[in-house]
Amino acid sequence: MVVRAVKVKATGSAARGDPRTAGKSRPSSLETMLNAALNSVPQPVMILDIDHRIQWANKATSEFLKLPLRKITGKYCYKLMHNSDTPPEGCPFTRLLESQRYEESEVYLPDRNMWARVITAPQFDKTGKITSIIHIVDDITERKRTELALRDSENFLNSLIEQSPHAMWISDSHGTLIKTNQALRDLLNVSDEELVGKYNVFQDNIVKEQGYMPLVRDVFEKGSVAKFRLKYDSAQLKSIALQKSAYVVLNVTISPIVDARGVLTNAVIQHVDITERVLAEDALKASEAQYHLLSEHTIDTVWLMDMDLKVIYHSPSVERLRGFTAQEIKQMKLEQHVTPESLKLVSEVVLKELPKVQADPDYNPVLTMDLEYTRKDGGTVWTENTFSVVRDENKNLVGILGEARDITERRKTTAALKESEELYRSLFENMMNGFAYCKMIYDQGKPRDFIYLAVNKAFEKQTGLRHIAGKKVSEAIPGIYEADPQLFEIYGRVALTGTPEQFETYVSSLQMWFSVSVYSPKKEYFVAVFDVITERKLAEENLLKSYESLKKTLNDAIDTLVKIVELRDPYTAGHQQNVAELATAIATEMQMENTRVDQIRMAAVIHDIGKMYIPSDILSKPGKLTFIEYDLIKTHPRYGYEIVNGMDFPSVVAQAILQHHERLDGSGYPGKLKDDEIILEARILAVADVVEAMASHRPYRSAMGIDKALEEISSNRGALYDSAVVDACLELVKSGRFAFKSG
Repeated sequence: MVVRAVKVKATGSAARGDPRTAGKSRPSSLETMLNAALNSVPQPVMILDIDHRIQWANKATSEFLKLPLRKITGKYCYKLMHNSDTPPEGCPFTRLLESQRYEESEVYLPDRNMWARVITAPQFDKTGKITSIIHIVDDITERKRTELALRDSENFLNSLIEQSPHAMWISDSHGTLIKTNQALRDLLNVSDEELVGKYNVFQDNIVKEQGYMPLVRDVFEKGSVAKFRLKYDSAQLKSIALQKSAYVVLNVTISPIVDARGVLTNAVIQHVDITERVLAEDALKASEAQYHLLSEHTIDTVWLMDMDLKVIYHSPSVERLRGFTAQEIKQMKLEQHVTPESLKLVSEVVLKELPKVQADPDYNPVLTMDLEYTRKDGGTVWTENTFSVVRDENKNLVGILGEARDITERRKTTAALKESEELYRSLFENMMNGFAYCKMIYDQGKPRDFIYLAVNKAFEKQTGLRHIAGKKVSEAIPGIYEADPQLFEIYGRVALTGTPEQFETYVSSLQMWFSVSVYSPKKEYFVAVFDVITERKLAEENLLKSYESLKKTLNDAIDTLVKIVELRDPYTAGHQQNVAELATAIATEMQMENTRVDQIRMAAVIHDIGKMYIPSDILSKPGKLTFIEYDLIKTHPRYGYEIVNGMDFPSVVAQAILQHHERLDGSGYPGKLKDDEIILEARILAVADVVEAMASHRPYRSAMGIDKALEEISSNRGALYDSAVVDACLELVKSGRFAFKSG
């Protein structure tokens, strides 16, 4: 309630005929009605002098203090309200004396376990001096509790998203990003300000280039769920500020969020970095609120209506609320105050309650309803209204007291909180991953069991477990602790430390493989988000077996070819083995993948296999070769390519054999290729071949030595030989980490 400098005459001795007031005129009908109105107010209302003494108090004050009015009048306000001998710190009364104006504040009263809104309004004499103060106490405990409950709910739902180890973001219905979590900001190495409102999924060129935009459109137009895999190469990573090498692969899931009407309001996008898993799969195949608090809506206006529902008094604060002056308000008809919908509500309540109030003098209901009032500027404002009847001393109806509190922002906030809660609840229920929120149970500091507090539909679908919320895992899956102790160890560690973990595990109790991300929203609690990967694991196992079988077959074929060369030309066989050792070392130094290192080794061991077609007397000729003989020698890369290409070798092996005599400037043979036309495997093979050939003895010349060989590749670095390959070779030899075993 807000009261501004209202003149109210004290009741008591004067009303009972105190001789001190004899001869004075009786109060006016308006003053009598105001006194009756204040006695009808459900909030405690007091009139104090400037020394904090209570001059007058209404009935609600007596009920609040549990004291008769005679024991209230004349007492110090702070003594009765706070059981204190002095005004408390921050007392609005004290502030009013300093500011000479209306004051209000929200305070917690521990002795009464309640929150109160305290209002003080000054009354002035003609000279502008404060003569008394109106003091009102409004119980706002329930509102405060509601605000705290809404805040806790919002914070919990925000925590589930924010602490998820997976990169997640939420878009509006048009695909524009409106919220991110920490995992996404870490992945992209950007801030919220750089993303929110600036990124739109329909403008993502990478999604378009990789052909997934139709799936994205189906999410927003048909409400379907999109799942696809995006691969970002080095240039794309640089353009979105990802400081990673090679490429990154993400599993992307886009799920629609619909409201209670089935209308799409948002979409949630989850990114799971599966680069390491994809690299492993490639190797196997070839060889994965903040929200505002409820605003402090206070009782902004108070007014009186006669029994014809005509406003006869309105506090000046109405102008701040509605734009009309108090005088303009009094000239308006009832239907001009509220919208048609609110007028209908008021009419229904009046028709229902008025006969009861008129019939029973002890029936004094306090009615609360939300109404939409008109404003002078043509707009409207939502208010929470309290209506109570005003009776005179004979219990006759004399009017209706109304109080209004602006709740426009509170309604917006409540609607936003409800929408947000529905959003996160929908995310929880509709996400494709299994989700379990659990409390860990410890025995002497060791995790022994846990309770399922909440699970989503995907959890039940993937595990086959039904109706387990509230149950212990030992009840849902008997024997799981003994069969799968690793789960308890990981979950228990995360619940205590708060450090998220990701892992893949086989749960023998369910005979299933899972990919699990687990984090802890608070100590001794954890959230497990998982996918069933049993089919993928079985496929990987079969692929690995197939890869190992193929690898053995290829190695057997290589051994056979090497033996054939040894029988025909021992020098060539030894040379190939030495080249293989150096080429493998160079590839490893350059941190190439294991699969590519194996392929380089295969190519190197048989890179001169084409010399089988060259007469042995030319190969071992001690003197200088003729042009015809040299041209014949130069055919061995192509012969070698044709031999290997016809066998079940990886294509890169045959290409490396074909190109190992090519040079960056195009002076090599047989194709006179240049620069990037030569594959990296062949460039490595070329350097290793030159170094070994120059460092080793040949029938037609003596060994030149390793220093001469290193001088050759150094002087032609970047001209004939790849710079990175030369650098790796020089580092290996000069550091002593490589030397030929024979030769």
